[in-house]
Amino acid sequence: MALTHLVAFNIALLAAIASPGPALLMAIKTTLGAGRRAGIAVGAGLGLVAALWTRCWGSRRCLSFFPGPIRS
Repeated sequence: MALTHLVAFNIALLAAIASPGPALLMAIKTTLGAGRRAGIAVGAGLGLVAALWTRCWGSRRCLSFFPGPIRS
């Protein structure tokens, strides 16, 4: 990989990390609009969903719902 490709990739990566996603914007909006308790609840819910999604994606049971190149 050329140095220019590496620099371009890192710039794109930094831009993606720095930009807020819809989940973060929802958490901020909820916290500012409904208070700290609601913001913590939204954050906990987002964390739980992310953990379940990660766990589900790794299991063969969930992968069986998505036909494609992954075969047993």
